[in-house]
Amino acid sequence: MPLTPPPLLEVPLAVGAGVPVSLEVGRATAQLRAGRIGLALAALTSVDADALSDLDRAHLRHAECDVRMARGELDQAARVVERARAEAAGSDAQTHAVLALTQGQLGLAQGRYEDAAGHFTTVHDLLPSADPAWLPWRTGLALALVHLSRRHEAEEHARTHVRLAFASGSQHAHAHALRTLANVTSATDRADLLEAARQTLLGIEAGRLTAQIDTDLAGLRLLAGDRDTAVLLLRGAESFAGRQGLGPLLARVHKLLAIVGEQPATTGGEAVADLTPGERRVAALAIQGLTNRQVAAELHVTVKAVEWHLSRVYRKLSISSRRELAAALGS
Repeated sequence: MPLTPPPLLEVPLAVGAGVPVSLEVGRATAQLRAGRIGLALAALTSVDADALSDLDRAHLRHAECDVRMARGELDQAARVVERARAEAAGSDAQTHAVLALTQGQLGLAQGRYEDAAGHFTTVHDLLPSADPAWLPWRTGLALALVHLSRRHEAEEHARTHVRLAFASGSQHAHAHALRTLANVTSATDRADLLEAARQTLLGIEAGRLTAQIDTDLAGLRLLAGDRDTAVLLLRGAESFAGRQGLGPLLARVHKLLAIVGEQPATTGGEAVADLTPGERRVAALAIQGLTNRQVAAELHVTVKAVEWHLSRVYRKLSISSRRELAAALGS
């Protein structure tokens, strides 16, 4: 079976610390950037969207769409975008820029590259000096353009974003930019760019982006004949993607493992994905240290309802106590 370079998949959210979002949305996006997808979804579904400003609501929908795409739920992601479009009617340029970024990333995931390129260009038109750490339109545009056989333009945008992301001081944004450049460049230093991206993430929690980079790098190691290193990288990415229920990333990992005759490992990601929104909300509060009574007060339900939800969470995750909950959810 022929080896191919890693596909251009899974554009991660890159919200920077300076984004003017509410505390609730900030917590959810922080979970998402850290790669804790299950907890991010729990946090997102517990936010009262009606109480948010237009800009905060746009960030909320952006994060929710990213979670859905990470889990391979493109139909649900598309519904989130439709809701965001309706909510943004009559809003300011910042809100519409976030909406355009969300639409562009969904377009990439759906393979609608012309549409995606148009949306990413709209972000620039609305906010030409946008912070690359929280509106990474250049990386999205680069990925769209390389699919449209416009590699030279794609590489120019990617290199510009690497420079701007480094200047922003965001390690996550810089690593994301380096990964994008590695995926669009025609140069021979792709593996070096990915190694630099991995080093950039040292000292911060960015499990999803790290797993994506490792999967890309494993594909290149296989091309170079370095099977052992590739399998080691893939097993780490497989473990993370399985725990977090990242279906598209897990499928990429398993495809590469199959090329070298390795069998998929058993993971618990399906169990996490099977939690209902109510169960996720209760679990997210429980691992923050709240008692059952405090969780009940926060969610305006009875203590017995909280106990019932937790018992179902424990059963689905095959754990027996609150102490095991954080690890089971990938916290």
